[in-house]
Amino acid sequence: MSELTWYGKQIDVETAAFGALAVIEPMIQKIGLAEIINQHLPVDNQADYDHGSILSLLVAARLYSPVALSNVSEWAKQSGADGLFGIPAAKLNDDRLGRSLDAFFKQRHSILASLALYVAKTFGISLDRLYYDPTHILFTGAYADAEAREETSDSVALIDADLAPAQTLSRRLPSPPD
Repeated sequence: MSELTWYGKQIDVETAAFGALAVIEPMIQKIGLAEIINQHLPVDNQADYDHGSILSLLVAARLYSPVALSNVSEWAKQSGADGLFGIPAAKLNDDRLGRSLDAFFKQRHSILASLALYVAKTFGISLDRLYYDPTHILFTGAYADAEAREETSDSVALIDADLAPAQTLSRRLPSPPD
């Protein structure tokens, strides 16, 4: 009878259970998300990681298991996303994520349009089959610095990230007849 002797950990390797990241990360790579984002956002030469890489990881976090920005670092470490996206979990603080989200906000319409066109072309999908609604409007919260805007002409760009929040007027709809 042979005897088996165990000497503890034989290799120095960390493991991660990728789970849904095994599907999410290749999909994000295939649609070229980081590259499309980086085409629209200015490069910060002092930053360790570009906005496209940071935001791609953030999209993966949102698809995998939505977490607060302050918890993305821990999620990345536990899920293995830090290794897949090449960004150490320690570098994923909420300030860094917030800077990338701020940069994205100013160019979000251009980025989303470019992404829709790229996905349609890459996967051979007609644009009328993609759900892309640039007319979607979402109002949340109250803005203390909101101000009434004057009417604009067709020559004025209506989408401008530098505009102050618009004042919205709520109207009470008439009650339906009995």
